[in-house]
Amino acid sequence: MLEFYETLLGEFKIIIYVLTGIATSIPFLLIPTRLVVRIGKVRYLSPNWLSIWRTPLAWIGYIVYFLGFHFVGFLIVVEAFMLDRFDGRVAQKSDEENKKDPHHKPPTGKFREDLNYIGSTPTGKWLDPLGDKLTIPVPMIIFSSMGFLQWYLIVPMLILEVIGTLMRNPFLKMKQFERLVPYVREEGASWAGKGKVVAQYICIFLGMTLHNNWVPVGSHITIGMLIIVNSIALISIVTRLKTNTKFDKVSDEASSAFKHEE
Repeated sequence: MLEFYETLLGEFKIIIYVLTGIATSIPFLLIPTRLVVRIGKVRYLSPNWLSIWRTPLAWIGYIVYFLGFHFVGFLIVVEAFMLDRFDGRVAQKSDEENKKDPHHKPPTGKFREDLNYIGSTPTGKWLDPLGDKLTIPVPMIIFSSMGFLQWYLIVPMLILEVIGTLMRNPFLKMKQFERLVPYVREEGASWAGKGKVVAQYICIFLGMTLHNNWVPVGSHITIGMLIIVNSIALISIVTRLKTNTKFDKVSDEASSAFKHEE
């Protein structure tokens, strides 16, 4: 089977990767709502715990991939990405169930208590984006060091990621950053932030394509995608600032389409 795979053209190898990634993602989408809520009630499977688990899972995927088991590593990373989507679904469906319970107690906002809460929490609003920043840039840095992605565009991306992270809790609660609080809007996933994540995953797949020498990808394509990533990252930071104008309302309405509560 492996020998047959090696004889395939690069275009067909890409198709196998993409189709298998889609096939392994479908089960997450087909889980019935009742089962989704029950999963969230299992110890260490609350929405915030799911957000935490996907970070080491993604790292395992990267390690397996760069050890030479490219296909297996890729699939593990796909599962980590789907876990990132799934935790939001667990939180959302749990919230719907919580609203039916007159004795339900809302989340406290304290990390240890929110960690096991079955539903959306203030902690989840910064925990999920932090997970993105701890996992997604890693392979991009590695591919950059190999010469497949442009380092001079990866560096500003990392700077923007750091700035975006410092504009969220728990950093805003620190004395060094408390001056930023009046100028930063309510936390949560924004349309720009979600768009940036998608663009970053495309860059990672381009890195894999070049790394495996599937098909020739011109530098203009990788440069263009990294410019898009940096542009959206900058927009994401701007949308986090309070302007007290109609811009805030428009941004909130756009973000509602990408709502991903934790």
